[in-house]
Amino acid sequence: MRRFVALFIVLALISVAAEAQKKQQKPQSANFFQEGVQHFNNNEFDQAIPAFQKAVKQDPQKPETYYYLGMCFLKKNNNAGAVTQFTKALSLKKDYLQAALGRGTAYVAQKNFGAASTDLNQVLAVQPDNIDAHYQVAIADYYQQNFADAIPHFEKAQGAYSSDPYLHYRLGISYCKQKNVEGCVDQLNQFVTACPSCPEVPQAQQLINSVKG
Repeated sequence: MRRFVALFIVLALISVAAEAQKKQQKPQSANFFQEGVQHFNNNEFDQAIPAFQKAVKQDPQKPETYYYLGMCFLKKNNNAGAVTQFTKALSLKKDYLQAALGRGTAYVAQKNFGAASTDLNQVLAVQPDNIDAHYQVAIADYYQQNFADAIPHFEKAQGAYSSDPYLHYRLGISYCKQKNVEGCVDQLNQFVTACPSCPEVPQAQQLINSVKG
């Protein structure tokens, strides 16, 4: 009887230890993720990446970890790496609009404008006032020479991105292509004023003179 009781106690202790180990493992994964988020919010992307990679090993089914990894790679101009991570996030959560926006932005940087438009328009279908999506899809449309489509997206993003001289340049060119002389001259003048040393300035000034003349 004593042996039976002793064996029962040993088995109970083993069970308790196993449960305690499981409880310790879950917070460990969460801590890696939170550590990565903290580094990300502090723009410490080199420190954030290994933290998120550890979090992935602990919980490979968490789409948010892949999203943050993608954002880290995007911030470091590793666009191929960003696309890979955003794609993993979307494979786990198909309606993950932040990941679709991130992947669309990375596609724009890769000049994969068709794929970018698909992702970004998916975002705009659900979030029609998403300014970042408007700006990125405008760039994609612009480089695909869909100037009529690009203009309303540039106009939507203009307030938030007014400090970006290339918004004015691309919007000005788009207006010119659509024979909107006033808009063309106004935007290109804003571009020249905002970035007098930009290499496109001579072309912009020549275009201003040609449409005004």
